Amino acid sequence: MQSLRRIWAVLWTDCVLRFRKTSTLVTFLLLCFFAYIWVPDPSGGTALLVVGGQRALYNSEAVAFATALLCSMFTGLFGFYLVSQSIELDIRTRCGAIIASTPTPTRQYLLGKCLGNMVFLGTLALGFLLSCMAMQLVRGEASLEPGTFLRQYFIFLPPAISFVSVVAILFESIPRLAGKLGDVCYFFLWMLVLTAGVAAHESGAVTASSYLDFTGVTLIADTLGPLEADKGSVSIGAAPFDQLRPPFVFEGIEFGPKWLAPRLGSFLAPFPLLLLAIAFFHRFDPTRSRIAARRHRVGITRRLNSLLKPLFALGLPRLLTGANQRATLFGAMRADASLTLLNNPMGGLAMALAIPASLLVPTRVLLGGVLPLVFAALAMLLAGVSSREHRNGTQTLISSAPGLREHFVWWKLGSAVLVGLGFTMMAIGRLGLTSPGEGLSVLVGMLFTATSATALGILTNTPKAFLVLFLVFWYAVLNSGGQIPWLSFGGLYGPMAGWVQALYLGLGATLLLLAFLVHRRRLL
Repeated sequence: MQSLRRIWAVLWTDCVLRFRKTSTLVTFLLLCFFAYIWVPDPSGGTALLVVGGQRALYNSEAVAFATALLCSMFTGLFGFYLVSQSIELDIRTRCGAIIASTPTPTRQYLLGKCLGNMVFLGTLALGFLLSCMAMQLVRGEASLEPGTFLRQYFIFLPPAISFVSVVAILFESIPRLAGKLGDVCYFFLWMLVLTAGVAAHESGAVTASSYLDFTGVTLIADTLGPLEADKGSVSIGAAPFDQLRPPFVFEGIEFGPKWLAPRLGSFLAPFPLLLLAIAFFHRFDPTRSRIAARRHRVGITRRLNSLLKPLFALGLPRLLTGANQRATLFGAMRADASLTLLNNPMGGLAMALAIPASLLVPTRVLLGGVLPLVFAALAMLLAGVSSREHRNGTQTLISSAPGLREHFVWWKLGSAVLVGLGFTMMAIGRLGLTSPGEGLSVLVGMLFTATSATALGILTNTPKAFLVLFLVFWYAVLNSGGQIPWLSFGGLYGPMAGWVQALYLGLGATLLLLAFLVHRRRLL
């Protein structure tokens, strides 16, 4: 009983802290908005579920299946970034030291944190479910069946929630994966899990993979496979359809014993990873936590940083801050850009490699190989620039510098643009000479990356929001192959159309304006 009380205390405290945050309310509102977007009015020419150009009737089975699938996919990807700061919060608030002094064992603390993650994600999923039920009442062409929604979501969501919750605890327990590196690694881990499920289905190993199906791929294959073979390709989420063809009736997933064991196995499969988390957990020991690990890390990263940092320390101050330092806003921008590279020698090395590569490689390789890597490296480097002071507790020091407090947004934007120009100026100049449209497209892509990184960092006080959104966007751009006009980003697939350039510049300016207004409000 004492063990259960300790676990419950950790779980309850974690939930109270999460649900008190304004960001939780914002997340709920965003879920309601996505429910509205993903369940469009068919009279507009788009529908939630379209197979071979023919839309499904908006009955409870179709709406519940499609929205549960979307919720599972996005929980698996974005859920990690929503719950992956629970242990770090205890470190930053110094509550961890108090917890470490209590008789609460590590296993009970981590299990309580994991259950807290699951409750939080489950509550968000329930909110999305209720929003989709409301959309069924608004858009629906058949009666609302709450039991159908509950069954479909119960089949899809639990494995995704358990996988995300456990992996988030595991990554936070390993100092090297508790920061930005872990955020990037999880993105590719989720893509790997998703790709592995698709590969297992195509190879015929569906039975074995169904017990490790965190994404619901086997459910999709079993349910939509015959339908796709009969009618054609499947699209889910506000997809266009042929309005001349009548809707078909979709029956959803048949809830039966054949799914019970695979879904239960997929739900329980991640939990053994908690044993690995227990083995790595620092228990708030300051010599083993992420901050200490960053200062004393060993191996190839430390060696490279040790070799590169002196070189950057010698060259960057004169290059970026100038020989005669003046108390000007532009001088502060150059100093902050210099600090960004000094703190991230690997990012500085990437810049140093990008400059000659942009000049020497063939144009085709530059567009298809170098620039995608340049934008990815630039995004990872800029993700934490505008939230650096908040995370390091140096905001008071910045407030004492003349003008920086009032011009914080423009200071960080200028710093990000200077770093972005360091990565892309050679590519912009080279492409601008031969194809001005391509050079301008690279410039627009760099400006959008810099403005969105600055704005989202200020709005959220964390690098996670920008990093995950940009990685998803970057992945979509590479997979689109230039076939979707508004995803023809940064000149990777030829010059961007004028309206696409205006779209990215407008979106970046809107985010920046919102960040400026929020920052001004914080100053009051």
